[in-house]
Amino acid sequence: MTCFTMSLANNMDRNVVSGVLPNLKRAFQVDDQLSGLIQTLSICGFLLFAPIFGYLGDRYNRNHVMAFGMLIWSSVIMVSSFIPEGSQHFWLLLLLRATVGIGEASFASNAPSIFADLFTKDNRSRILALFNLGISIGSGLGYWTGTTVNLATHSWRAAFRIAPCIGGAAAIVCALFNANPPHGEADIRGQISKSGHGIKPTSLKEDIIDIIMTKTFIWTTIGFTCQLFATGVMAFWGPSIIFYVVISSKGTANLSTIGSIFGLVLCISGIVGTMLGAEITRWAKKHGYQCADVILCAIASGASGICIYAVSILISYNMALTWAIIFVTFMFLCMVWTPILDIVLYTIIPARRSTAQAFQITISHLFGDAFSPYVIGAIADSITTSKDPVSQSYALRYAMMASPFLCIIGCGCFLIASFTLVHDQQVMISRIIHISKAYSDPERINKLSDTEVEKLPIIGYEPAK
Repeated sequence: MTCFTMSLANNMDRNVVSGVLPNLKRAFQVDDQLSGLIQTLSICGFLLFAPIFGYLGDRYNRNHVMAFGMLIWSSVIMVSSFIPEGSQHFWLLLLLRATVGIGEASFASNAPSIFADLFTKDNRSRILALFNLGISIGSGLGYWTGTTVNLATHSWRAAFRIAPCIGGAAAIVCALFNANPPHGEADIRGQISKSGHGIKPTSLKEDIIDIIMTKTFIWTTIGFTCQLFATGVMAFWGPSIIFYVVISSKGTANLSTIGSIFGLVLCISGIVGTMLGAEITRWAKKHGYQCADVILCAIASGASGICIYAVSILISYNMALTWAIIFVTFMFLCMVWTPILDIVLYTIIPARRSTAQAFQITISHLFGDAFSPYVIGAIADSITTSKDPVSQSYALRYAMMASPFLCIIGCGCFLIASFTLVHDQQVMISRIIHISKAYSDPERINKLSDTEVEKLPIIGYEPAK
């Protein structure tokens, strides 16, 4: 529950920015390109710290690591709400927004590996789905909080102060009360005595070599990166595009109403998509479809690309239909969250899961939703320098056309991963079974060849004593 709350608070804060973006642009007197840097730098900070927290999580108490990161995150966000307005202070806002990435880096790198050590198979997929609901619900609450609190207080500052209170409280509970299970406990439960059993960390070089040699991990990371590019564009620029289109057609628009509707659509579609993705793959794997995770990701990626293209075309003609397609778009985008986490957990051995998760987070977010808001803003500014709503809406919609192409590329990467998934999964399982049996049977250890014995520490398990 604390991991879910930390995810919810973090995604609230990320999307509060989108909910008050037009107000921030006026307050700090910046254009689309510079305003896109707010989101880009916050995610870049997250990427900078993700490998560090993944490394620490494989070697120290993961709950303490997460709590430490979230407490720093809460403090920095609260400080950012007191920055004076004006273009001369925009650099300070960017600096602090870059630092807040430490919060998501701490729990996103370590929470999935904790779930993997507590649950297996169907239960693991369900828990991951519930954890990922924090993304959808938090994102929706972020848009709603940003617009409604801004409207009620006539200040963007108040909207920035809600999420850090929630995240800070969750961090304290996590540090004091959450259990930190041994690495790999769930995977070897029933095969080896728990007493004295643990994980011995390996060198970072060995970790990285093993991870990049897992082909499924590489292809799904590339596919997920393409998916996150589209998600970042829709989540960051979506409310602004709708705002400009409505002003262009009606002469006036209520940013609070648009933000609230957008947040509600994102929240509900995210819940539906996350749960559908988890349950469809669980059902399919239960009936023998071993590649269900990557096939679903491929279908969802391709379908979301088609929907984004439809949104960019239809938004000028039928707003009701556009809202419906936006719902379906986010539903498909959110379908991949649980399968992606699950794939990492059953293709990477327990001793390296936090590092693998951090590596995937770094690559996918760096070239995905960290990159896309700035790129789309830069493309829009290159199309027009006019600030009137008609020009702004046209430029942003035209720039958004890059997303469907990336989604199709992502679809292809997931399909390629379907040819390597079963093999990589079997390799991971065989390594766990081989080691657990060897360590539970001292006589067998004596029969192992020197080469086999040398391989055991590399995988990361210590024998039961």
